[in-house]
Amino acid sequence: MGKLPCPPGPPGPQGPQGPQGPQGAQGSQGPQGIRGTTGATGAPGTVGATGATGATGATGATGAPGAGAIGATGATGVPGAAGAIGSTGVTGATGVTGPTAIFLSSVLDVSVRLADQVVAQNTPIVFDTTGSFGTAYSFTAPGSTISFLETGVYTIAYSLNLASESAPSVWALQIGVQGVTGIASPVGEAGNVGGNVAWSGTLPVPVLPFTLSVLNISAGSRTLTRTAGNTDLSFAAELFITKVAEGIST
Repeated sequence: MGKLPCPPGPPGPQGPQGPQGPQGAQGSQGPQGIRGTTGATGAPGTVGATGATGATGATGATGAPGAGAIGATGATGVPGAAGAIGSTGVTGATGVTGPTAIFLSSVLDVSVRLADQVVAQNTPIVFDTTGSFGTAYSFTAPGSTISFLETGVYTIAYSLNLASESAPSVWALQIGVQGVTGIASPVGEAGNVGGNVAWSGTLPVPVLPFTLSVLNISAGSRTLTRTAGNTDLSFAAELFITKVAEGIST
């Protein structure tokens, strides 16, 4: 008969730890752990060197016109030098033929030359000398009235030398038209104290008979003289009449 197994006995005391065995092979990397909290910001680094200047940008659109007031006009500049003379232009076309030329005909010149003369108020000058050509007048010296023998337009001019002591004087043409006498307009100059009084103008003679004289219409008599100071004049008064006519004088 065989032996019956006996029950195990109690374990013995643990022996001393053996020496550490060699390091085992590195195990495979475990899964990534959760992200840790952000660390504190580090101190700013030093400023880097300035970069190169960039290319100039495109010009912006023109702004709207300003609303400022217009400035004062500047001073006129210095005139420029005269330009060169241009070339002669083309000769123009011949103009139309003008009207018939106007000629003077029938001249009458009457004057006071022989002596000084006192002319009373509202009295005509008496002329003592005459010279004429043509057929438009009738006058006999001495006399004060010229008779016109032809109608037309006449130029009239008179010159009177007043004594230096004369008061202001007024003279006029006195005309007679078909027997009716009146004062022609304009009258002579007023306000002269001595010296020369002169007038000239035109006078139409539309009908005949027609007469003319030079009348003193001053406020009193006036003296016509042939001297001015120490100077002897050729006349004290002169009346010159010329007929203006178309065509050649006869």
